[in-house]
Amino acid sequence: MTNNDRAAESSPSGWLDRALWVTGALVLIALVGFGIFYYRDRYVHANERLATRQMQHFEEMVRENPDDPGLRAAVAQWYLQNDLVDQAIEQGMEALKLNDRHQDALILLGLAHEIKGEDNEAIAYFAEVIALNEGNEFAGIDPRMNVVYYHLGDLFLKND
Repeated sequence: MTNNDRAAESSPSGWLDRALWVTGALVLIALVGFGIFYYRDRYVHANERLATRQMQHFEEMVRENPDDPGLRAAVAQWYLQNDLVDQAIEQGMEALKLNDRHQDALILLGLAHEIKGEDNEAIAYFAEVIALNEGNEFAGIDPRMNVVYYHLGDLFLKND
């Protein structure tokens, strides 16, 4: 390296040129990455519905962690939100087999049975959640309890 090259590198315009090249390279990398993401998102799964891909993803997660009641309850919640009530009940029951006091699973099963019109089963699940929270000083601020009491009241009004 000659003295002129060193002087050019240490001059402000040399650093500026280098900074512009690095910035340009980073922008180019970001654009290529976005292009790949966009292509995969739009064209690789173009014939698959998003819900189908999500369901496959959740089922894979359950296969990887079959003994996680929280995961099973979350998958059951997803099923219920996508109107797959029977699958939601199945996953909720599996969660209860792993932890018979899992409140999210109990609430979900109550909601699923209410949707199916099986009011007595729904009431039983909601009542179990209330029984589990007796003496719980934080039950009054637990938003899940609001869901339980609302749906119980709705079921009692409907069956009155």
